[in-house]
Amino acid sequence: MLGNEYGRILAFFAIYIHIHFVYNCIYQESMKLMGMKGWIYWASSYSWYSIYVLILVSLSTLILHIKIGNAAVITHTDPSITFVFLLLFAFANMTLCFVVTTLFSKGNLL
Repeated sequence: MLGNEYGRILAFFAIYIHIHFVYNCIYQESMKLMGMKGWIYWASSYSWYSIYVLILVSLSTLILHIKIGNAAVITHTDPSITFVFLLLFAFANMTLCFVVTTLFSKGNLL
């Protein structure tokens, strides 16, 4: 039961993070008008979302490896390996979001 719902919950959080990340990174131009340098904005955004993703990956690893009754979603893998894999996947997605934000020049896509 947990395995069926876990995929939907993880997909929802991934989509939410991506939309929120792309939407907030578009405001870089307004920060430049206030005098902030571009690399400072990108570094602060990356560190802020890294903390957010670290929390979500920790919760995901916990959910995947917690035993309910006699079964868990992932049984034969060390939780640290799952944590590192999910963390690297999340950082790759964040980097992809950074690349995608360079393609847009304004906040409204429509």
